[in-house]
Amino acid sequence: MRLQENENLEEAARAVLKHLGELKRPHLTAFEEELLSFLEKKSSLPG
Repeated sequence: MRLQENENLEEAARAVLKHLGELKRPHLTAFEEELLSFLEKKSSLPG
């Protein structure tokens, strides 16, 4: 499942993902990578 399609994702997380998807560069910064990794881990946790 794609992260953005996760029904349990909070609005703030959706906004972050939207922003990352709109970046006009082909790579993420180290901070952006960490943020994405954090969201992926949190979205896979039950509850």
